Amino acid sequence: MNNNPTPERTTVTIRLLDRSYQVSCSAEERPLLLASAELVSGKMQQIRQTGKVVGMERMLAVVALNLAQELLVQQQASEQTSALDQRINQLSEKIRQTLDDSLV
Repeated sequence: MNNNPTPERTTVTIRLLDRSYQVSCSAEERPLLLASAELVSGKMQQIRQTGKVVGMERMLAVVALNLAQELLVQQQASEQTSALDQRINQLSEKIRQTLDDSLV
């Protein structure tokens, strides 16, 4: 997503809290962009309600850090799942080989 509309791109207006922003994106990116804006705006609203963070720039920084942390946690979980899947596959293969050897 960028801010340079081209023939295959369109400009979409998104709202973050009380402000509107125009962002250029392709038709395929539009639904994800709108969902992303809704997610960010919701996180900003939660932070605003706590009253602990003042100012749009600071609020956006906190939201970015929170989302980055959530992403890293999910990536770690995904890596652990992949490692477990790999280990399960290794053990399954070992069991198969042991069974094959015992049948011979």
